[in-house]
Amino acid sequence: MEKRSIKAKFKRSFAGGTAVLLILLALLPVRLANAEGSSVEGAKTPPPPIEAGLVQPFGVFDPNHKYLDSGSATLSNDGDGKVVVSGRTTAKQTVDTVGVSTLVQRWTGSTWVDVGSTSTSTATNRSTVYGSESRELSTGYYYRIKSTHWAKKGDTTEQGVKYTGSILVN
Repeated sequence: MEKRSIKAKFKRSFAGGTAVLLILLALLPVRLANAEGSSVEGAKTPPPPIEAGLVQPFGVFDPNHKYLDSGSATLSNDGDGKVVVSGRTTAKQTVDTVGVSTLVQRWTGSTWVDVGSTSTSTATNRSTVYGSESRELSTGYYYRIKSTHWAKKGDTTEQGVKYTGSILVN
């Protein structure tokens, strides 16, 4: 008799737990959709969509590059509209020229637009270059960095482009 009641209790609790799990899973897409479309306090636009199918940093260099190895950029929010933009490029060996260009982009609510001018750092007869600068941006917008990285040796120039994730500048 006791075995039956334990089995019956288990079946009821399992069925109830399964029903709760299914309801939660059914509501999850609604919560995700609302989160993506909602705005954050102080933001003048809704956040940009998550880049589908891509991981941060967005962009991949050609694995067949002979000289260009890697590149990265960062956008740091210091508050009151002040940010630090930095970029780094690494070659697989010492090259004639290695460089990085960074360009700030702002989300309008529907598209990314370039803001200000491109900042470029280069180094000769090196394998790495790093550049950084402070900038002042309009608050309440989402920003990201488009970075272009290159390595040149002789007549060969290899290049790659990456994008950072976005941040809300306040």
